[in-house]
Order: sequence, then C-alpha cells, then structure tokens
Amino acid sequence: MRSLVLALTLVSTSALAFPGPPDMASRVDRMVTHLGLDTEQADRLTDVLEASQDDGEPLRQQHMAALEALRQAQSAGDEVAMLAALAEVDAARADAESHREATHAAVLAVLTVPQQAQLVLAQHARQGQRGEKLRDGGDRVDSDATRVRRSRRSSTSDGALQGL
Repeated sequence: MRSLVLALTLVSTSALAFPGPPDMASRVDRMVTHLGLDTEQADRLTDVLEASQDDGEPLRQQHMAALEALRQAQSAGDEVAMLAALAEVDAARADAESHREATHAAVLAVLTVPQQAQLVLAQHARQGQRGEKLRDGGDRVDSDATRVRRSRRSSTSDGALQGL
C-alpha cells in the first residue's frame, strides 16, 4: 500500500503541474493568422485570455497548496493525510479543467462558425500528431493523466482508490 501511495503521489504531482502562462500575444497572433480573425475579434480574444489568466491564478495557488499538503503528508508518512491531500489535488485538477472548459467556450463565442470549425479541426489534428509521435516511437511518453488513469485502474482489486 505504501509503495502504491508513493507512486500515485509522484504521478499526481507531475500530472497536475501548471505550466507557466503562454505568450498571449503570440497565441492571439497565431489565431489571427490561422483563423482569419479581424481586429475586433483579436481584441475580444485578448480580453478573454487575459481574464482567464487572471481567474486562473487562484486555481494555480489552490493546486500548489494541495501539492504542499501532499508533500508534508508524504514526509510524515501519514497515509490518511496523504489520501486527503490527494483528494485536494484531484479537486484542484477538476477546478482547473472546468476553468479551461469555460475559457474554451468563451474563445468559441468570439469566433464565427467556420472559424470554430477550423479551430476544432486544427486542435484535433494537433492531438493526432501527438498520438502518431507515440506510435512511431517518438520521444514523447504517455501523458501523466493517462498514467494516473491506468495506475488507478490496475492499482487495487478491492477498489479502495476508485473514488479518487
């Protein structure tokens, strides 16, 4: 059990790390170029992304606090506290995912229907390229989230961790 908790801790910690904020100007520039945004759309998109970044800061802080609680519980060897901290980390991840979904919806609201279709297809193609890189033996490994899901499925036969 102890090694399982340690393995989940390590995977969860890396899986939920928030990357630094992307260069918003280059992101908007790419969208202007690839989607043919007009000036008004680019300005609205910048506003959406800036608001998302500002709103995301408390979520990043929540995540970091949950990770710190997990580190402390792990250092103390307190499995009960580790399980509670893992639940906090999972809740922070869920909050971040909701935030990403809300931001995506706000971005789509700025775009015309053809632009929305182009964006969704480009995102799908990019995800497909990542999968091809994996299949072709590229240096990219499974995402941390995929490893966590696989670990949870195979970790216990009694289902003790299924609710996390």
